[in-house]
Amino acid sequence: MVGDSNACKDVFLTEAVVDTTLLELHLWLSAQILWPPNKKFVEVLVGGSATDDSGSVEVEITLIDEYGSAIGQGVLAFGSSLRLEAWRDGNYTDGRIYTVTVVAIDAGGIRNEESATVLVPYDMTSK
Repeated sequence: MVGDSNACKDVFLTEAVVDTTLLELHLWLSAQILWPPNKKFVEVLVGGSATDDSGSVEVEITLIDEYGSAIGQGVLAFGSSLRLEAWRDGNYTDGRIYTVTVVAIDAGGIRNEESATVLVPYDMTSK
């Protein structure tokens, strides 16, 4: 009946789809060792990819230099070039380590992280 408050109403329920698929993340650097430590700057290419079934992936790439001088490289993305100094403090026998980290988050909030390093060794026998 029209106007009857007890009339049957159609109810539709939707099931939420939960994203549990880990997004694929790959990172590579064009150099892993800078030698000789001659204080020259070397271009190192950041390559890789971040893919997910949802199609939407946010990527943040950061560079950490244990000496603190590589900060300010700008916004990094796959295909970016880093200018890294081929130099290390002679007092540190572990050399100098630059670390590039990629953090990727898909539309469902799934997070994946990968890091790669570039080393300026103390000497070529310690690499």
